[in-house]
Amino acid sequence: MPGLLDGVFGTKSWMTHIGQKGGSAVSEAKLTAARINGAKGGRPRSPALDTRLRDADGQIRAKNRDTLVGTLRQTYGDDFAKGFRSNMRLDTLIHRTGVETLRELLEHRQKEKKTRRH
Repeated sequence: MPGLLDGVFGTKSWMTHIGQKGGSAVSEAKLTAARINGAKGGRPRSPALDTRLRDADGQIRAKNRDTLVGTLRQTYGDDFAKGFRSNMRLDTLIHRTGVETLRELLEHRQKEKKTRRH
């Protein structure tokens, strides 16, 4: 089925060319805004990204599943994964708690904190 539409709108390289042209629309307002932002030092960084751990090349570093709970407690506080050993790996903790990611684990922790306050 996908092959039926091949070439209907032109070759792949032609469609790429058209897409590039459409995405490079320039107006006087855009040029002025770009100059003003450039004079200010460019687009401001998102504050959320500045608090994340970064590798030497500036890439945001993800937590490996072999990270120990004790190491995560240094980042997220002593009450992180309360009741679990500090030498337990993150992948084991995720498996035992029934979540799929560290983010889900942290969100679940936030919900628990909110319900304890009320």
